[in-house]
Amino acid sequence: MGTQSTTAGSTAEPDDHGNETPGPLGPGVARSVTSAEPTGSRTQRVLFALLPIAFLLSLLVFDIPICPTKRLLGLPCPGCGLTRATGAMIHLDLVTMWAMHPLAPIITPLVGWMLGRNVLVSLGLLARDSFDPIQKVPRFVWVLLVVALLGVWFARLAGFMGGHPDGFDYTTGWIFRICCSG
Repeated sequence: MGTQSTTAGSTAEPDDHGNETPGPLGPGVARSVTSAEPTGSRTQRVLFALLPIAFLLSLLVFDIPICPTKRLLGLPCPGCGLTRATGAMIHLDLVTMWAMHPLAPIITPLVGWMLGRNVLVSLGLLARDSFDPIQKVPRFVWVLLVVALLGVWFARLAGFMGGHPDGFDYTTGWIFRICCSG
């Protein structure tokens, strides 16, 4: 009686006299074990939140290609050109944006929201369980987005829509070089 009950679904806790009483949410209501408050010091949370952004910015500043598909196979990935398309979109150069990646106006805000929201949660400026409109998007919309992304990729590889801005040559991929360089 003097210890907290460990049976499944029980929320009983010992009171000052050792008697088990229902938890603060009432009988049969499980207590949440997650906290809206991030752990660690504020400095640690800030550094942890900004690390991915700093990493991506350093890749852009030093012009390091980050596409693993291009490196491994010599083929651009479905997202190749999105960074350049986003830059063109920011400068209102819609012709260049379309040439680099026509889905940038859809994908860039989604990625920006997801990264930005995670940074705000990590900094403790936004509660983890706060409203997230991304969670309300129906599954079929995500499926359509993936189909569109793959469709644009295949069309551009086939030479449609102006072709792919990077072109492709499978002989430049690491896998071809390892397997076929004799």
